[in-house]
Amino acid sequence: MTEAVALGARVKPWVNINSAARRGQVLELLAAHLAGAACSAGFPELAHVPLLRLRHFAAATPVERFRSAARGLAAALEANVQFVAAARARAGFAPSDTSALQAFLAAEDAAQAVRVLTRFL
Repeated sequence: MTEAVALGARVKPWVNINSAARRGQVLELLAAHLAGAACSAGFPELAHVPLLRLRHFAAATPVERFRSAARGLAAALEANVQFVAAARARAGFAPSDTSALQAFLAAEDAAQAVRVLTRFL
C-alpha cells in the first residue's frame, strides 16, 4: 500500500504538465511502474490498457524521440506479456492453489529467468 501511495505522490506533479521535456520522463515513470509488476501472473491484463495508449501515443506524436521511446516500451511490454503468458501456460495448476503457486514462483526465481521489461529499464 505504501508503494502505491509513494507512486501516486510521484505521479501527481506530472499529470498536468505539457512540456516536451517531461514527456520522456513520464514514459520512464510508466516503465518503472510496470516493471514492478513484470513478474506478476496478472501482467498481461495489467499491461493491456497502457499498451494500447502507448501505441496510440506513438502514432500520434510528431516528436521522433518520443515516438521511438514509446515504440520501444510497447515492444518490451508485448515481449513481457508473451513471457508471462508462456509461464502461465506452463503452470499446470489453478491460481487459487497457493502451495503449487509458491513452488512455481520459487522455481522461477531459482532459474532467474530474465524478464524482458526489466531489460528495458
